[in-house]
Amino acid sequence: MASYLSVISAVIRPEIKEKVSIGLLLIGDDKLYLGFSKNKLEVVSQLLPEEVFRGLRFNVKNFQQVATDNEGYRTLFTSHLTIVENLQHTIFSESYLGYLSNYKNNIISVSEPNSIAIVPTQQVFERLFKKLVDEQGIYVAKKVAERSFSKVRESSILKERFNYDLEVNQDLFPSLIVPVRIDLVGENEMPTFVKLIDLERRKNYIANDVTSFKFVKDAVPDSKNFIVSREPLKTTFPQQHQIWNNLRNTDLFEYVDITEVERLEEYAQVHKVHKLIEPADSIS
Repeated sequence: MASYLSVISAVIRPEIKEKVSIGLLLIGDDKLYLGFSKNKLEVVSQLLPEEVFRGLRFNVKNFQQVATDNEGYRTLFTSHLTIVENLQHTIFSESYLGYLSNYKNNIISVSEPNSIAIVPTQQVFERLFKKLVDEQGIYVAKKVAERSFSKVRESSILKERFNYDLEVNQDLFPSLIVPVRIDLVGENEMPTFVKLIDLERRKNYIANDVTSFKFVKDAVPDSKNFIVSREPLKTTFPQQHQIWNNLRNTDLFEYVDITEVERLEEYAQVHKVHKLIEPADSIS
């Protein structure tokens, strides 16, 4: 029996047919492998309106339900990986994949099935999945940005010298006409502000973060301003990747990659940064 694979994608902007790959279907040797990227689904949840993403999740679950409706021949089923051993008890076939690829849906799309000369195994499937869908694999415990930012949040040096998640306002800086929440705030010879920005989100969220941080810089021009982030995946986030390049090259802020947190720690130590508000202080 020939083997066939199809890539499953979420439709992000149907008017221009913009898609993000989220899953892979592989059938052959009387077996079926169906996987969805936990990481990509998390990304897509940030790109789609909530009601549209609910529709996408419904479609994903429907794929899994159809694949496992096979009189007990399922061998593995988790929230993201399904393996079925006996295709005779499912509707999946080359012709069914062809039908799915021609089915018009503004939420999810399936590529035309491609014939490949391999014997499907779980190892082969996971290798194809990394190549065609998500280089990080099917399972990602939590968002990469969240895991990376923990390096900042858990630094003992930074904790000692900065206020975390502080709302700065006119009581602190009279020229600041509206309050703005900043991730890290300290001072030495001048106020020091640090903003953590996840660039694998919707552009408007990123724009809000950058704009509010620039607003603080404009209100407090004699200040040191750091943006901490990481390079977004260019293939998945091309426009966010351009923003990343802009942030690295601007003179407005000093860009620090999340892998270089030591630069922040060194700056704080050399310049004797201390918390803007000590625990005993109070602000009316």
